[in-house]
Amino acid sequence: MDIARAATPLPIAEIAARLDIPVDGIEPYGRLKAKVPLSVLAGMPERPQGRPVCVAKTQYSFATDKALRGAPSGHVVDVREVRLSAGAGFVVMICGSITTMPGLPAVPAASTIDVTDEGQIVGLF
Repeated sequence: MDIARAATPLPIAEIAARLDIPVDGIEPYGRLKAKVPLSVLAGMPERPQGRPVCVAKTQYSFATDKALRGAPSGHVVDVREVRLSAGAGFVVMICGSITTMPGLPAVPAASTIDVTDEGQIVGLF
């Protein structure tokens, strides 16, 4: 963290240029942050093996320990598991004791539920 605090942030446009991301393909928010839509990354065929990374951790700290608030120094990020969300096209790093919600199926279960002409509900199980 001390290294990060001592660093001088680069302009978002310069970082995008270094990564070959078109400037019109980034969505700045705040002074030092930007989002890159998945559609922009998908349009970069020269990087077919690249995947965006989502870090699932506590929202209260840069650390993975929810008791450490803010930007504590001297902590270790505990990556407990790495998951490939192939359908969504990204990798998820599960950190600390965080839990995640299950993903949705390709076809919702409700699509098989129906009511017959006789009023019988079918397709529940």
